[in-house]
Amino acid sequence: MGDFRQASVVLTEGVLLDPGQPRLSSELLDLYRQTEPGSCAERESAAGRSLNMDCPLVKERLCAALRDLAHLAAAAGMADVAALGEGMASREMGCPPE
Repeated sequence: MGDFRQASVVLTEGVLLDPGQPRLSSELLDLYRQTEPGSCAERESAAGRSLNMDCPLVKERLCAALRDLAHLAAAAGMADVAALGEGMASREMGCPPE
């Protein structure tokens, strides 16, 4: 629908929920390549291309995805999963508080 930021957040949520699904990761990389050309979102290495987790753009959207998933878990009555997601966002990923 033209909201590329939200599309990247939703794809990131998919990658977080199913990290073994290479199609989602590939689609996310393609989206960054098409909508954020020349950004730091993509990293090239001998192993191929991957998300650059040190890129502020990627980190901001990862934090949004983690918060969204924590909210969904809380709404579903899974407070322990929500707390785990919020903890991961703040402690492990260094996401700012909402």
